[in-house]
Amino acid sequence: MNNNISKIWFFAAVCFIIVGIASKNTTYIVLGCAYICIGCYKQNEKINSKDDENK
Repeated sequence: MNNNISKIWFFAAVCFIIVGIASKNTTYIVLGCAYICIGCYKQNEKINSKDDENK
């Protein structure tokens, strides 16, 4: 389930970046980059919690 959530975050990020480039609107590009950061954070958070469980 969490893997699907991170895929949705990355898909939304790509969509925002594409719309930003197409419309030459930097707001959408920045928003897409922020979504990528959030998706990476969620992915790392999931990995770190699994590592803590294994210790």
